[in-house]
Order: sequence, then structure tokens, then C-alpha cells
Amino acid sequence: MAITLTAVGIQSTAAIALCESIDYDKKMDEALILECDGGFGAAEAYDPTIDWSMKGSGDLPALLIIGTDGSTDAALTDINDGSGTNLITSVKETESNEDFNSWDVSGTYFPGAI
Repeated sequence: MAITLTAVGIQSTAAIALCESIDYDKKMDEALILECDGGFGAAEAYDPTIDWSMKGSGDLPALLIIGTDGSTDAALTDINDGSGTNLITSVKETESNEDFNSWDVSGTYFPGAI
């Protein structure tokens, strides 16, 4: 019986950038009001934000360099809803003669901001 060995990992990609990881943290402020007898009165959630960071190899995606509205950030479609404002706070690129170029981008998405 012949054995065919398949190499492990990504063999090729049509993209010029490879996203290795995406991390995000959804945050929201809240206000709680108690009734005069100490019971629950009302609660309100407001000011939602999402802090995110991406790491990858290859060329840095152009949309992440210049910043765009939430509707066109293809890499962030699971993080934003396309109607808010996405602020990129940090962009780092690393070049090396011994390895692929790498990049690290982070920012904050404000769903309620226009």
C-alpha cells in the first residue's frame, strides 16, 4: 500500500498578507438604580466599545493602514457591525532578512459613533 505524505501547514495563498491572530474585547458601561427599599429599580447599558488587535505576516493590508469606516474592513467583519467608527491607534511593521515581514495593528471600534 502506497503512502502519500501531505505537508502540514499553509502551502500557498493568493493573498499577500496572512492574518495570524485577531483578539478583541467588548466593553460596556452600565448604570444601576436601586429602589427606595433597596430592590432593583432600573439599569441602563451605554457607551459600548470594542478594543481589537491583529497580528500577521506579509504585507500590511492597506485598509488597516489608512483606516476606513466599519463597512469596508473585511478583516474585522466579525468585530464591527459596519455602522460605527473604527479608530486605528497603533500600526507596527517589522522587516527581517531572515524571515517574512510581520505586522501588528490595534484600535478601538465605537459602534454608536458616526
